Amino acid sequence: MVRMRALGGSGEYQRNCFLLEADGYCFLLDCGVRRELSAAERVYPLLTREIASRVDAVFLSHAHEDHVAALPFLYQLGYRGPVYASLETIASAPGFMRKWATYVHQQGGTLPFAVSNIDALSFLPLGFGAHSCCGVPFVVGRSGHMLGSYWFQFHFRSGTVLYTGDTTNDGLLLATDPFPQSDFLILDSAYAGRQLDQKTQFATLAGLCRQTIASGGTALLPVPANGRASDILLALAEQRVPMVVERNILERTRALAGKAGWLRHPIALPPCTCADEINRDALPIRGKVVLSSDGMLTMPAGLAYLARIRHDRSSKVILTGHVASGTVGYKLLHGQIPCDAGCEMVTIKVHPDSSDALSIVDSVHPSHVLLFHAPLERCGSLIESIGSRGITVACGVDKTLVL
Repeated sequence: MVRMRALGGSGEYQRNCFLLEADGYCFLLDCGVRRELSAAERVYPLLTREIASRVDAVFLSHAHEDHVAALPFLYQLGYRGPVYASLETIASAPGFMRKWATYVHQQGGTLPFAVSNIDALSFLPLGFGAHSCCGVPFVVGRSGHMLGSYWFQFHFRSGTVLYTGDTTNDGLLLATDPFPQSDFLILDSAYAGRQLDQKTQFATLAGLCRQTIASGGTALLPVPANGRASDILLALAEQRVPMVVERNILERTRALAGKAGWLRHPIALPPCTCADEINRDALPIRGKVVLSSDGMLTMPAGLAYLARIRHDRSSKVILTGHVASGTVGYKLLHGQIPCDAGCEMVTIKVHPDSSDALSIVDSVHPSHVLLFHAPLERCGSLIESIGSRGITVACGVDKTLVL
C-alpha cells in the first residue's frame, strides 16, 4: 500500500510538504513555508513530533522557501535523518532558510525553531539518474524550474510514485527530463485554470519595457535571482533593452552558464550595467529596465528602487510571478500602497498551466493524482478533466490518497 498525505501545498499556494508512506518506510517530500504571516496557522506544514520521529529521509525538489524553509522546524521537532537534494540545492537552501528567518523577524513574527538548526541539518547530494534509499530504488531528473531543481520517482513494491516538484518545459535556458510512467503522480498545478503561451508572455513583457523606456520612465522588474531572472535577463538582452541589473542576478546567471549539464544550450552574459549596494543609489535608471532580485518586493534593494520611481507617472513596476499577500508587491498590484508609477503583472511561466498539466498526466498514465501549488478554487476544471480519464484525484491540505 502507498499512502500520500499533503501536509501543506495542496489546494493552496506554498508550504509544500508531502508525507509518502509505503513498504514500511516514510519519506518527506519538501518542507516549505507559506509567506503570509497574517495567516499564522497556515504558515508551516502540519508537522508533529510523531511525524518527525517516523520520517526516514527528506527529499528536496529545489531551494525556494516554499519548499525548504520549514526544515529547521522539522529539526526542532526531533528529525535527525538525511536531507537529499542536488548539490546546487544544498548550496543555496540555507540562504533561503535564513532569508525566511530574517523576513519573519522584520515582520515582528516569531520563529518556531532556533536559527542554529539550519547549520545542523544533514544534507546528502544526489546526481541525475538512479539511486537507492532504505533499500527503495528511486530515479532523479531535471525539472526545469531553477538551477538544481529535481523531480523524483520512487519504486516501491506497492507501486511507483512520481513527484514532479515545481516544473516547467517552457524555460529558455534550463532543460527538463521526460517524466516516466508512474502509478501515483504528485503534480505541480500552479497555473491551474490558465492557458499561457511563453512566447506571447515574453513579447508582452518586452513591449511594456520598451513602452516605459520610450516615455522616459523606469521599468522596475523585481525578479527572484534563483529562477526566472536569468531567462528574463537574456530575453530582454536579445531585444537590446538597456538594463541595470543587480549583481547577484548577474552572478547567478554566470554560475548558470557554467552548468552545462542543466542547460538546453550554452549561454553568455549580455552587456548591461551592474548594480550593488555601493553604486545602487548613484546609478541613473531613467529610460532603463531595472532587474532587482526579489520577486515580491520585500528586500532593501527592490524597495530602494521603488522609492526612486514611486512618484514618477512615466515609470512602471512589472511583476512576473506570484506575490504573497502582505508583501509590497502584492499591495502595489492591488492598489493598497499610494504609488504614481503603474504596476502590472506579466506571468513568465515557471510552472505548468492547465494544458501542460494534462499533457503530463497523459504521458505518465497514473491511476492516482495529487495536485499541489494552486488554490482549490482554481483547480476545479483541471480536477474534472483528470477525473474524466478515470483517474482518482485529490486536492487539499491534509488530504490523503491510498494506492
